[in-house]
Amino acid sequence: MSGKKICRLLSAVLAALLILSGCTVTYSEEPVAAEPAAAVEAEAAETAAEAEPEILTVKKAGMDITLPQAWSDSELLLSCQSDELFEDVFLTSAALFACTEEEYDEAVEKYGESPELGEFLSERISDLFLIFSVKDTISKEELISALTGGGTVEIPDFDLEEIGRADGWVFYNTTGGFLRRSEPKPGKEAAVEAMISTLPELISGIRFYEPVVDVMTGAGMQLHFETVDFDGNPVNSRELFASNKITMINIWMSWCHYCVEEMPELEEMSKRFAADGGAVIGLMLDGDEEEALEIGKGIVEEAGVTFPILIPTEEIKEQFIVPGYPTTIFVNSDGVVIGEPIVGMNPAGYEERMTELLAE
Repeated sequence: MSGKKICRLLSAVLAALLILSGCTVTYSEEPVAAEPAAAVEAEAAETAAEAEPEILTVKKAGMDITLPQAWSDSELLLSCQSDELFEDVFLTSAALFACTEEEYDEAVEKYGESPELGEFLSERISDLFLIFSVKDTISKEELISALTGGGTVEIPDFDLEEIGRADGWVFYNTTGGFLRRSEPKPGKEAAVEAMISTLPELISGIRFYEPVVDVMTGAGMQLHFETVDFDGNPVNSRELFASNKITMINIWMSWCHYCVEEMPELEEMSKRFAADGGAVIGLMLDGDEEEALEIGKGIVEEAGVTFPILIPTEEIKEQFIVPGYPTTIFVNSDGVVIGEPIVGMNPAGYEERMTELLAE
């Protein structure tokens, strides 16, 4: 499984919404390129690079998680979610779905956002881990009490196992009744078991540190950047925002089903708002990756999108920090974000917000 699939955003139908927040995949070091003439050395270097373990970096929960080879090789869908439950307590979870990416896409196409899709996923889900990152001023007993409503909620065999400490934080792995384990569908048993059986290896290899919480893009922030769009045209944010009364920025990823689904409606909005000083632009946050960029260009062409789609730079990624995809923000002519972002596919919400702002 490639790193991109690990960060796949899955259906909002499930009670446990699997939006990846603060979760990225990195490699432990850059592969070293061999000299062109040294064919044997080049092959060895390529093999070593392929064998380099993938690391799931969850900054907001204070963990770098080295993935076992079975996880990287798997074709099954794997999703990670990290959320702040309450002050000084973060929960990071990994869930495995006993279906391939193609099977998932077929289910989405067949069922749409419906209870049937939720049932499809719930029949295939297995929780791999639920790890709590907790300030050490909170005891294990206090945490369990908070999670069980002061003992009013009975969870069979529920317990927390301390797996690490760092910089005033304690890290607990969940055992017992919190974990959902569905019966694997025929043909998927070995793949599921391969991942579950390597959990001890994964847990023992986690590097712990003090959580780092990024400041989300929100009201009052002033944005400024230079980049290019999908067509290679230079874009200066100061000039872009100054030419419109309100600019709506739709932030998406190449793998996000709902981002793609709403694009035709965004195109229609772009045409309607133009006469009143409103503009729509897109920002594909994985557009700096060659493979993703090609996928994104195909998506835009198929959807008939004519408004600009921007390619991110490091400067842009530092300013556009969002909890999920799509996320849509609204900016005035000075580049200042107005109101809080709209998270998730919500064309009606975009229309209402833009109409209100243009009327002011």
